[in-house]
Amino acid sequence: MLTNNDIQKLSEVFASKHDITELKHDVGELKKDVAQIKVKINHDIPEMKKDLEGLRESMQILLTGMDGIAKVMGDLRMEYTGMAMQLNRHEKWIKELANRIGIALND
Repeated sequence: MLTNNDIQKLSEVFASKHDITELKHDVGELKKDVAQIKVKINHDIPEMKKDLEGLRESMQILLTGMDGIAKVMGDLRMEYTGMAMQLNRHEKWIKELANRIGIALND
């Protein structure tokens, strides 16, 4: 048989009707909060997708520009190499001509 002491201990461990009512109310409030957050998220996602698409377009434009710059740099490098070779060839010719006509060139 249960004594009053046993019943007191059990009532401390198990939830009362009042506790369950409060819990039910808290869960209801939580559901409302979650619903509001869900509405906000559903509203913000399309906006974020638009922003992301704009970012992708901007990145594509930047990458295209960088490709153009890289091509120009490559062309300039080739032109510089050709000019350096031509300058070396001219310097060699000038030194050779100076030697043939007897002019001493100072460095």
